[in-house]
Amino acid sequence: MTGGLSVVICLLPDLLAAQDTPKKEVPDGAAAHMSVVALGPIPQRRYKMPDDDDLEDIKSGEDGGAPVGSSGGGSDPATAGNQGKGARPARDPGAGDIPILLPPMAGAVPPSTLYYKLPKAPPNGNPWGRIRVGFNNATSVTKVHAGVPLDLHSIDRAKNSAYRSYLKLPPLEPWSQVVVFLTPSRKGKTPWKSEPTFSVLNLRSQALLDKNVLVRNFSNEPVAFIIDDNQPVTLNSGQRKSFVIAKKDGFHRVAAIQVQGKVPVLNTSLRFPTGTLTVMAFYNAEPQTNGGKTVGAFRTTLDKISPEELRKKMTDLKP
Repeated sequence: MTGGLSVVICLLPDLLAAQDTPKKEVPDGAAAHMSVVALGPIPQRRYKMPDDDDLEDIKSGEDGGAPVGSSGGGSDPATAGNQGKGARPARDPGAGDIPILLPPMAGAVPPSTLYYKLPKAPPNGNPWGRIRVGFNNATSVTKVHAGVPLDLHSIDRAKNSAYRSYLKLPPLEPWSQVVVFLTPSRKGKTPWKSEPTFSVLNLRSQALLDKNVLVRNFSNEPVAFIIDDNQPVTLNSGQRKSFVIAKKDGFHRVAAIQVQGKVPVLNTSLRFPTGTLTVMAFYNAEPQTNGGKTVGAFRTTLDKISPEELRKKMTDLKP
C-alpha cells in the first residue's frame, strides 16, 4: 500500500507468551484487562404454532387482567354460563394462527456469559467471576486475575444446569490488555456446543505498538479490502495484517469484498482516533441470516491503555 500506509503481515495464532519461557513472578493482585467476542453464523429464527396451553397464557396475560376479548364489563351471552367455573377463557378467533418465536437451540449461539473460579474467593461469597461474551459485537471489558490459567465455564439457565468447563485459556500477562476471539470448531446447527477455537489479541504486543488498524480473516474464504485510495490487499483464511494509517481529519473509506464472486462484505467510513486500535474481522456467516453473504464483518475501536494506567487502575483488584 501507498500513501503513508505501512503493512505488517502476521499469521495465526496471535501473539501469546511463549509456553517455554521462564515462569515470571506475578505481583499479588495483578490483573489483566480482557474482553471476549464470539464470531460466527447467526442461526435462523425458529417458530411454532401455539397449542391450547400457549393460547391460555396469551389470553390470561401476566398482569392478572381480564382475558383477551373481555371488556371487564357485562358478560357474553354465549359464555356467561361458564364464568366462575374454572373454564378456559374464550378462544380468540385467529389467535392460534400467530406463530410463537422459540429461543435458539442449545449450542446454536455462544454462551452470553462465561464463569471462572476466583483464585481467592471472598468469605461466604460467590466464588465465581463472570465475563460477558459479545456475539458478533463488541462487549464490555472485564478485569481478571493475571498469572493463573482461566478455566471458563458455561451454564444452561433454561435447564438450570451446573457449571461445565467450556474453554481453557493460558495465564494472561499482568496488566495486559487483550481481546479473546472465539470461533466455532464445528459446523452444523449447534456449532457452539463444543469447545470453540480461540485467538488472543494483545493490544500492546510489539507488532502492534505503533499500529492503529488491524484486519484479520477468520472466514474460510479469501477477502480483499481497501482503505482510502490505497491498493487493495487480500487476506487468505487465517491471515491478519496491521497498519499505520496516516492521520487526517474526517473519515477514512473502508471497503471489503469476497474474492470469489466479488460479493461486497463491508462498505463504510471510519475514524481512527489517536491512541486507539481499530479491529476489523471477517468470519463465516449463514447466508439466510446475513443478506445472502457467506462472510460476515465485525469492527470495533479499542482504546490502547498504557501499562502504567492499567497498573494504577488494577493493582487493587478485588475477588
